[in-house]
Amino acid sequence: MRNLLSPMIKTVLRGIYADHALMEAARERPRLVNHTAAAPDQTGALTGEYRTANGQNLRGGVTISRADVAHLMVAAVDQPATVHQAIGIAY
Repeated sequence: MRNLLSPMIKTVLRGIYADHALMEAARERPRLVNHTAAAPDQTGALTGEYRTANGQNLRGGVTISRADVAHLMVAAVDQPATVHQAIGIAY
């Protein structure tokens, strides 16, 4: 089943994968300004309860609301450990 669905999913999501690749390439360019990257995937209420990891994805991390990503971004603004990092965030 996986062999059947994988090519179909890649075809359907080609644009999303291309956008993600461009974001990662831009993030890896020379460090001219401080930045932190986040990519929310759904709408939903603020919970304030989520897992994070600097520079990596979270195992089993599939969903996160935009409200919780915004919460993390405000909290991360003055944390030096988040500069030049893509923060994995998920429930």
